[in-house]
Amino acid sequence: MAKLTTSPRHTCEAWFAKRGIVPRQLSIVVFNRLAKSDMGMFRDGPYEDLYGDGRYDGYNPNRQVWGVLKDGAGIFAELT
Repeated sequence: MAKLTTSPRHTCEAWFAKRGIVPRQLSIVVFNRLAKSDMGMFRDGPYEDLYGDGRYDGYNPNRQVWGVLKDGAGIFAELT
């Protein structure tokens, strides 16, 4: 069975588009390992999609986290 992949959405999509970066998707386990590393792996981020938290936002069960690593690679992962 082929692995399902997603693309950046909402704030994550706009953030990468503004910077002209094409991100790659990681599993949340790998993303968390990079985010929690004592090595400080991120040059910019990590960020969490807050769409769905606002009073008038639509329901958003599929939030994403993203950032740019020190080597310039854009990455994102699904929170759920």
